Amino acid sequence: ILTVFPALATGPPPAGADDDDSEDEDDLYDWFRYEHAVRRIESRKEAEAIKALAANIQKAISVGVVIPDFPCTFGEAVVVESLVAAPQKILPVTVLSGFLGAGKTTLLKHILQNRQGLRVAVIVNDMAEVNIDAMLIDSQDVQYKSEKVVEFSNGCICCTLREDLMTGIADLQQAQNFDYVVIECSGISEPGPIADTFVSNKILNGVLLKEIARLDTVVTVVDGVNVMQHLLAVDPALSCSQFDSEGAGRPLAQLFVDQIECANVVLLNKCDLMPERERAESLRLLRRLNPNAIVHETERSQVPLEAVLNTNRFTASGVEPAEVDENGQEMPKVHDHDHCGIYSFVWKSRRPFHPERFKRLLQEPELLPHTVLRAKGFVWIASRPTFAGLISFVGRLRDFSQGHPWWASVERDLWPEGLWEELKLLWQEPSGDRMQEVVVIGTFDREEVSRILEGCLLTDEEMSLDFTSLQDELPSWDAEDEADASVA
Repeated sequence: ILTVFPALATGPPPAGADDDDSEDEDDLYDWFRYEHAVRRIESRKEAEAIKALAANIQKAISVGVVIPDFPCTFGEAVVVESLVAAPQKILPVTVLSGFLGAGKTTLLKHILQNRQGLRVAVIVNDMAEVNIDAMLIDSQDVQYKSEKVVEFSNGCICCTLREDLMTGIADLQQAQNFDYVVIECSGISEPGPIADTFVSNKILNGVLLKEIARLDTVVTVVDGVNVMQHLLAVDPALSCSQFDSEGAGRPLAQLFVDQIECANVVLLNKCDLMPERERAESLRLLRRLNPNAIVHETERSQVPLEAVLNTNRFTASGVEPAEVDENGQEMPKVHDHDHCGIYSFVWKSRRPFHPERFKRLLQEPELLPHTVLRAKGFVWIASRPTFAGLISFVGRLRDFSQGHPWWASVERDLWPEGLWEELKLLWQEPSGDRMQEVVVIGTFDREEVSRILEGCLLTDEEMSLDFTSLQDELPSWDAEDEADASVA
């Protein structure tokens, strides 16, 4: 009751109290100004619970059972007017689109680290069963834990998970705890059907999405280093298994073009790795493909936030209107999208990589087949038992950086409460939680890729030795600022 008691107080702080809101475990109570207190209510159910509690407290005060230390006003009217009947605000949304490895997650991290007081909720979609991007955002890259990360995995929000997306946004809006939502799509999502979701007249669970949320901006991040390769992707091995009206296979390049043409803002990323002439040609190409979009040249997806948030650039004029049936009801659109023949699998192992053989994997991109479009995840290097490594492979580009510490390297008395319940299912002695977990995306032969990765692991003989002392010529990690060490 003590925590609710001041939250329902409508008068000023008592004499002698600080003017600022306080939340101190040493205080007998926490004092919050009324506007601050009601923002802490996350749902209608909580509001109803507090309303009932307030009514009971008021009744107890009226009969003399409870005597408040300070004059406070309680009762149903206060809660109903301020919480239940308050108008719900429309939640603005930015969608981050772009092909595999273009830099969407890097842009998302940049937004969260420079959000200028915005309370941002994040929705991360990954076609794989393990959502590496959501794990990165949720575990280590969010500096301020007021954000909420919603994870959609093993599917695509432009088709199979569209209703889940609608429900997720509705839940975030109802909580009234956020000022903005940023959606990171999977690398093979088409932004068009996602934009259509925001202007659709479809009602789900009594909610019409466009009445509670508005699509503000569609941002497409383009991998400048591989832009020409993506546009020329007509190899049958990379062809899309979608079919046009004549039954012909659609090239993967069409997905890449669709992502650009649907955008309001385009980031030509990795400009620092592009020759000047190629950079200029790519800019001209992007502006021809989408003359209405604003194009920014970026390095590591660094862009002013006002370029991607609250731009008000999205309009429904570019969205194909829905068909209606004989009763005038909107008919569901058929979105025949099977990921353009691309699939993913999660490669796992409980053995560490040999540093020398792993170094070859970084320095010699041809060791993996060209049909591997993307690989990302956490790796265990034998000579580095304290921290996980993060890998990101896109085309011929290789990025290798320091990740989170392995919990097996942290003294147990420093573990957060309840951590063991999360770890015990994957814990394996003597390595603990150390393991390889890499999502591989493309049109490759799974057995071939597994064989190549397994060839970089320690052998049985090496496992019996002190492998932590193996010679290590991999790029060094800066433990203080976790600076990236890239190998191209």
